[in-house]
Amino acid sequence: MKKLLTYAAVVTAAISGGMHFDADKDKAEVTSDEMAKQKLDMGDVTINQGSIVDAEIVSMGSSLKIIVDAEPSLASKAIREAVREIRVLESTITSWKPSSEVYYLNDNAGKPIKVSDVTFNLVAKALEQSKVTKGTFDITVGAVWDLYPFRDQSKAPPSEDQITEALEFVGSDQIVLNEKSKTVTLPDGMRINLGAIGKGEAVNVALRVFEKHGISNAAISAGGDLTAIGTKGGEPWVVELENPRWEDKILLKLQLKDMSVATSGNAKRNFTYNGKLYGHIIDPRTGKDVTHVQSATVIAKDPTLADVYATAVFVLGLEQGLAWAESQPDVRAIIVDNNGMLHMTSNMKGYPYE
Repeated sequence: MKKLLTYAAVVTAAISGGMHFDADKDKAEVTSDEMAKQKLDMGDVTINQGSIVDAEIVSMGSSLKIIVDAEPSLASKAIREAVREIRVLESTITSWKPSSEVYYLNDNAGKPIKVSDVTFNLVAKALEQSKVTKGTFDITVGAVWDLYPFRDQSKAPPSEDQITEALEFVGSDQIVLNEKSKTVTLPDGMRINLGAIGKGEAVNVALRVFEKHGISNAAISAGGDLTAIGTKGGEPWVVELENPRWEDKILLKLQLKDMSVATSGNAKRNFTYNGKLYGHIIDPRTGKDVTHVQSATVIAKDPTLADVYATAVFVLGLEQGLAWAESQPDVRAIIVDNNGMLHMTSNMKGYPYE
């Protein structure tokens, strides 16, 4: 494993959800000739082109970083195309853009609204996963989340009555889909947000572009989710998971190949009111914030499901979360409890980590 850290691209992943590439270290190891690197601007995108190619954009409110290990001109071309496709996805499903389908859908709750295949399929996938995760993942939770003063911490948390009232607008089982007409009908007053599942879909968009161009070695970080395919210079990608409450303390080093890892936690987004800590992840079933573990990390093949399942495991908590993850095929989970102790699903045995 020590050898891997010398030759592999090290990806630092804050276990609270702030996963990111250690890009500077990677460039220092791989690109010693700074003259070989040129910057190609594309709007808000800068492609750093050398013996490796990397780029970073802001998409759906999160930082998205890409490293591609391929012939530079091919890698740059694929990254440009991937960014364009991601921008199309973003403009379609972002709930705060008046021109998006989801904004229009929310603005016309109570009516059947015809949407594109992209939006319809993503909503359908979200509803399916809400059932799979026993309601712990729900794209309608915003009605309750908005009650908490995460944006203005001078305000008080919501009362029980406010939560009860808002919960009437939470529950994706109330959404009606018509496959034939490709319409989505939200109950009057309900709003959806596809951000949590959309980040994983953005990664899938990029992966499809890379496959089209024959690129088999790359890594993508999207706001706390990380996907790696193939290898970096022939060696596995390495992901470092940091302690949620102790920055720069590494808990685990995972090897990642053709897999995705996502983490949910409250360490970096919370507030305190009258001495009580409130975390930003809300249980859609109760409308209450979740603080019974520090973080939950999930390893899965599909980046969209890794993101969804990390939220589900975090909300379910230590015993239920691990038991649920154990019941899912090809899903691995790591939980840090409130005492800082690590707990893993049984299939982590034999998985390459240090």
